[in-house]
Amino acid sequence: MKNLLLVEDDDNLAEVLTALLNRYLPGLAVITAENGLAALKCLETRRVDLMVTDLQMPVMDGFELVKFRNREYPHLPLIAMTADLTPVVETALRALGVKQCLAKPFDIHRLVEAIAGELEDGENKSAYSGNRLREGKGETKPVIARQTTWVA
Repeated sequence: MKNLLLVEDDDNLAEVLTALLNRYLPGLAVITAENGLAALKCLETRRVDLMVTDLQMPVMDGFELVKFRNREYPHLPLIAMTADLTPVVETALRALGVKQCLAKPFDIHRLVEAIAGELEDGENKSAYSGNRLREGKGETKPVIARQTTWVA
């Protein structure tokens, strides 16, 4: 079973996304964290195969989390999501190596496709966290998605 770390400060959205991901990707275990700092604790103690993170959060925002991921877990696949996907944000994300970002609100099927694609790309990679392994192979597909409808 693959482990996805969902980092989202909106408890209701995290709950809905978890339920929908469990429905559409039943072989996926969803671990939630309410901010970047909580995500760091999960990364230290759990094996995580993919991280999906919001950018605007209290305590530690998604940009700081991405920077930490780049230093400590550079092969951990990551998908960002934000309600404020502007050209400036897109440029900042690309500079940090983020290849996929979904604009909120988004169609759940776009998220499911992005997750499935990242997990498929990561099939030959080592475990990304928990045991601190950082080696791997594979490529990610560059996608910046601008989706404005929510479909449940």
